[in-house]
Amino acid sequence: MDMLVKVKMNAEDGKATIKQLSALLYERGYVKKSYLRGVLEREEKYPTGLRLKGGINAALPHAEIEHVLKPALAVGILEKPVKFRNMERPEEFVENVRMVFMPALDKPHEYMKFLGSFAGKVLQEPTIIAELSSASTPSEVSKILEEQLT
Repeated sequence: MDMLVKVKMNAEDGKATIKQLSALLYERGYVKKSYLRGVLEREEKYPTGLRLKGGINAALPHAEIEHVLKPALAVGILEKPVKFRNMERPEEFVENVRMVFMPALDKPHEYMKFLGSFAGKVLQEPTIIAELSSASTPSEVSKILEEQLT
């Protein structure tokens, strides 16, 4: 899967983060123009903020497959943390979200397969999360993720 990575990303909030990563996917031809709307609507119904071990948190916003042209993973490593609504308790917020992973997948059931693998190999590993959050280049982030996901 192709990876599009932004490090030291500046965004005022979760919505701005989603807009920037969606634009990156759209500009590179991975998603349809409707992708951003799809992500924002889905995030409203099914929040994706996750509290992780180690105090560095993440979010996994995404849209349904009809908005995707070809698979990719957009990754934003934020300069300053933002907050996202909590996946497990939507009425609460997850603070200190420093990493946003936005999968764009084009086949049914791929999200569940991807999310299960990604959670087990990346999100539940505090050392990997720490490495990702301190990475200073897109190639560093890509290398860390590729090592975990292959």
